[in-house]
Formats: sequence, structure tokens, C-alpha cells
Amino acid sequence: MFLNLQILRALSKYITPKKENRVALTGVLVEINQDKVFYVATDGHKLAAFQSERFKGDQLVEGKYIIPKSVIDSFKNKTMLDAGFTYNPEFNGSYTLSDTVNSVTFNLVDSDFPDWRSILKRLEITDERDKPADIDPAYLQAIQECYLSYAKAVDPRRAYRHVVKLFQNGKSPSYMVAEGDSRFIGVVMPYRAPENAEKFFILDNWMKKDNQAAVLKAA
Repeated sequence: MFLNLQILRALSKYITPKKENRVALTGVLVEINQDKVFYVATDGHKLAAFQSERFKGDQLVEGKYIIPKSVIDSFKNKTMLDAGFTYNPEFNGSYTLSDTVNSVTFNLVDSDFPDWRSILKRLEITDERDKPADIDPAYLQAIQECYLSYAKAVDPRRAYRHVVKLFQNGKSPSYMVAEGDSRFIGVVMPYRAPENAEKFFILDNWMKKDNQAAVLKAA
């Protein structure tokens, strides 16, 4: 069976945490059903998922496979789109991921990946759609870079046309979609900003009368 290597690389680089005590989050989930392949990664604060059509004639059984981040990161070729994914029953049930340059044999991450579909369902039932949300901008950037890095690898000439849009959801998870590409979705968990946030200190300082007078004089 072939997996989309550029999707794996994008999720591993921008979404999967670099350091994590929760074993299930240390890799990218590949979920295979009869018709499609889903690729999902999360660090507990942000989540990104891609879906693609399943290649005809592949032999891998339906199921869930968590490929370790370290394995994915060992593939450095930015132009190779697909990698073979095979099961090795004769070698302690290991798996091999390979392209024309690299070949790595490994064991899957032995843990249960979070129920990512339940998170998506929360987007459907919320009554806070379009309400402003407190979101860490670093998470937004990571999800955007995740999609764009994939788009650039697949078609560099058209990647600049893709716009990743944010739909705020108040205190519920917000989501991001790529304009013109329904195969991708990103989810960002909101956070509760402190009531006396230090960010207002700078604003208060600029609003002092002496500073206001200086700004008006300069103008």
C-alpha cells in the first residue's frame, strides 16, 4: 500500500509535538477504511486531518496505524509524494515505510489515538459558531503552515492560491479549512485569557496623557 508521504511530513513537522509524555500523540495516525485513508495528528491543543482516496489494489487491511514521528522525520525528500507501507509478519509484526531513497522498518506506536471524530462532532452541535474566540496565534500559524507545506509539495505553482480560513467558535473548538480543498481540516482549542492580562500594560502605557501629546505633536 502507498501512503501520502507529504501529508505525513506536514503533520509530523507542524502538528505532532516534539516532546510529549502521552505516547499516542508521538506519531501520526493513519486510519484506513474501505474507500479512504485518513491522516491525523494532534498535540492536545491543535489538530489537523487530511483524507485521500485509497489506492486500488492495495493489500493492507482496514484499521488504525500510528506511525512514529521519528520514522516520518527521517524522510527528507521534499519532492517524493508517496511511500510504500508494508506489513512484515515474519519480523515480529513490524512495518516498513519506504520510498526510492529511504527504507525504515519499525514498530507502530502502541497506544490508542484520541477519538478525533468526537472533536469534529463538537463543531457541528455548538451554538457559539462565529462568536469571537481566544486562540493562541501560534496554533493558527502551525495549522496554516501544515496545509501549505503539503500544497507546495504537491503543486508549487498553485499553492499560493490556497487560503486557510478560520471559523471562530467562542468557547468551543474553532476550525480551519483550506479554500477549494475539502480534504483538509484543522481544529484549534480555545484558551481562557487571564482577566488581568499583562498584554494591556503596554496599551495603558501608550494611553497616558504625556504619550498621547507626544504622538499628536509628531503627527
